[in-house]
Amino acid sequence: MDRGYEPGELTLSLMSIKDKNMQRTPGNSPIKLPPIFWFSLVIGSCLILVNLFSWSLVDLLSIFIEPVLKFLIWCLFVLTFVLSFIYIIFNLKQHKAKVLLPFLINIITILIVFYVPFTDVWLYLDFHTNLSERQQVILLVESGELKPNVVNNDSLIALPEEYQNTTKGRGDILVQKKGNKKMILFFTFRGISENFSGFVYSPDNQKPSSGDFSGDFKQIQKIKDRWFWVASS
Repeated sequence: MDRGYEPGELTLSLMSIKDKNMQRTPGNSPIKLPPIFWFSLVIGSCLILVNLFSWSLVDLLSIFIEPVLKFLIWCLFVLTFVLSFIYIIFNLKQHKAKVLLPFLINIITILIVFYVPFTDVWLYLDFHTNLSERQQVILLVESGELKPNVVNNDSLIALPEEYQNTTKGRGDILVQKKGNKKMILFFTFRGISENFSGFVYSPDNQKPSSGDFSGDFKQIQKIKDRWFWVASS
């Protein structure tokens, strides 16, 4: 013989059935994000990453291909921006938050790209990530284990493979004697002729000057004791 329900148990059973029915109601189903949302998120992320790692891409792809890649991503971003605006016009009456999300993502991307100092961020990451290995290279140069080894250039050293990540542009560094000291330049960008930039190690903490490393420095910035960043053009 089945036992009877107590009043409290009956109430709980009815509430449980009601909850299950509410979960099955289409109106309570999760909001499905439109394709334009994911497109905006992916293209926006790509644009930010391309700007953050612009100098690494120049070294990887060359100074001629990197701008083409950046231009193509910008074109995709502009297309995404226009589509997200059109999406608002035709769907504003439905799920306002969902409709506005793609456009807001694009606005945030624009603010990040134009107001975040990507070069400064990249230089900070590059300097601190490779500092330990650069210090090892300096010890090898000062001890005489590493010497200029490039034909017709008595100041250029082609680094062993394990240290080539410390400098951009074919894995070379420049060494310049100043008295009894040696200043060392690790490239962060290596263009044509005097067009280059890089971290300079100055053992006596003396600021580099135009003419050093055959450069015409437009920017000289102290990073920390004995370390400077220079840009020549």
